[in-house]
Amino acid sequence: MTTERQAVTTTRATDKAETAGKAEKAPRAEKTQDLEKAQRAKKVGEAEEAHRALRRALRHAGIQLPAMDIRPVRRTDGDGYALVNLGECSAPVARALADVIEKGSALPGEVVREREGTS
Repeated sequence: MTTERQAVTTTRATDKAETAGKAEKAPRAEKTQDLEKAQRAKKVGEAEEAHRALRRALRHAGIQLPAMDIRPVRRTDGDGYALVNLGECSAPVARALADVIEKGSALPGEVVREREGTS
């Protein structure tokens, strides 16, 4: 009978330790999720600002891309980002866009790259 009590006591102690371990992990998991959510929100916010700036610039040039929108993307590693989707446009709109870009380009043949510091 003593062995049975020891087994029950050991099981209860193990259960308490596991519950305590789970309780410690839960706040860390929540903090990680909150951080990831804040990072995604920041990236979507950046995409929204870029979307507005591009729409203003296109409107100023007399070009409208009605299907332009923002698309949050989630990678398989859990990280995410947001894309400004330009959508589809007709051939005349594409040609007008190309003309505006060519006229406004600072240096012929210059390639615009992401903000990695290279251009």
